[in-house]
Amino acid sequence: MKAFGNTTIFGPVPWLALPAALVVAGMWYLLYRQRIGRYILAVGGNANAAELSGVSIARTTIGPRDFRLSRRARRIMLVARLQLGQLRSETTG
Repeated sequence: MKAFGNTTIFGPVPWLALPAALVVAGMWYLLYRQRIGRYILAVGGNANAAELSGVSIARTTIGPRDFRLSRRARRIMLVARLQLGQLRSETTG
């Protein structure tokens, strides 16, 4: 399991750079090539102007609960890279 966070691809580049690059590419595509991305940027820039332009603020904003999956994935990659996690084995009895 130690190799999980330290395995490299293309020389010195750790493999954990691959999921990070995929997230960056996906966010770029979402924000600059999709309608919802333009709405997100408009609401972030000026919510009042976006609402006057016909953008639904309630449908565009994302609550903190929707970021749980990405937060968990970031934590897993960080623990794998830094090798700080410890396996807890709990026994009952």
